[in-house]
Amino acid sequence: MSGRAHDLQVRIATLGDLGGVFGALRALSASRLQQARASFDAVEVYRRTVQHALDTAWPLVPPAPVGWGGGRRVLLVFGAEHGFCGGFDRGLVVDPSGAELWVCGQRLAGTFREHGHEPAWAIPMATRAEGVLEVARRAADHLYDAAAEQPLAEVTLRFRRSRGATSDVVEDRLLPRSGPVANPVTDPPVLHLRPAQLVRRLVDEVVLAELTWAAMSSFAAESEARMRTVQSALDHVKDKLDELRHQEAQLRQEEVTTELLDVVNGAEAARAR
Repeated sequence: MSGRAHDLQVRIATLGDLGGVFGALRALSASRLQQARASFDAVEVYRRTVQHALDTAWPLVPPAPVGWGGGRRVLLVFGAEHGFCGGFDRGLVVDPSGAELWVCGQRLAGTFREHGHEPAWAIPMATRAEGVLEVARRAADHLYDAAAEQPLAEVTLRFRRSRGATSDVVEDRLLPRSGPVANPVTDPPVLHLRPAQLVRRLVDEVVLAELTWAAMSSFAAESEARMRTVQSALDHVKDKLDELRHQEAQLRQEEVTTELLDVVNGAEAARAR
């Protein structure tokens, strides 16, 4: 075997191993995406249920925004925890413009730092669908702790939402929240709490539901972006493998032809003696 043939075989073996790694990553990303999609219905039902309860209870109290009044502004951004997801984080990075920057996703936090924006608070993003609620709860706990230390004027969420083959950046105001247009209450619900206390608790529940929705949306979009990136890399590996195997076949044919010519030439030389 020539040195060139050996080099080709080594490259083919290496790319084959790399293709196996990419295939495993693609399967893992597809599994994560499937988990997120399976969880979306439950998160959406939870979100709509608590929002409906809040809309029902709100007319029972004087019309006013429920929030913390004047104070700091917060921008809470959900993004990637790990790499290999293309430009997933690029559209999420913005100038906080005086707002306090909170980040869920260590890779996204690093991207913000690369752009000169140091997060005031950062935690790891969920890497499995089962971990999304825990991320939302940690964000809610930190939000309430921060509000207890100093009033918050506004909290804005920024995250990616999957739209089929792509994802859009979504920016929603989480707090303060205002109630729906007040209508006369003709059939008031039976309450076991004072209306103001009930609304306050429902606002807390809506906040958790919205944080869970944002985190699940981001998790699904990140999984889909990673799956597309890995698939692109896998396609490139397959194309390169096809090219190398074609080169290997050509080289083998050339070597066989050379050996045949040597045999023929040797036979002719023997007859000529």
